[in-house]
Amino acid sequence: AILVVLPEQKMAAAVLSSGGRSSTNQLLATELLLAVLKEKGIIKNIKPNKSFGKPVKVKVPQDVAKKAGFYGNSETHFKIEITKNGELFLPSNREEKYVYTANGSFINEKGTS
Repeated sequence: AILVVLPEQKMAAAVLSSGGRSSTNQLLATELLLAVLKEKGIIKNIKPNKSFGKPVKVKVPQDVAKKAGFYGNSETHFKIEITKNGELFLPSNREEKYVYTANGSFINEKGTS
């Protein structure tokens, strides 16, 4: 569950979910409030997600590649895969891959996360 409040606008959005993630609830509440703010003319536009541009893949250092394996959080456990080609896959979405870049980050192919 999440509650997002905009006291200056006298607005709030509450999102409850069963088995959902609080980050997803937060995103939904934020998007709902942004849509209403735009509809009321309080904001002109909703900014698109930031993109860092198409990532340039570099070779993954061995010490980073060794960090592939099983991880967990308060909700679940999962396996992170890092291929020899420097691509990282999350089990929740095998179709989305992340590539290792020169700044030491894994970035999705769109450059948005």
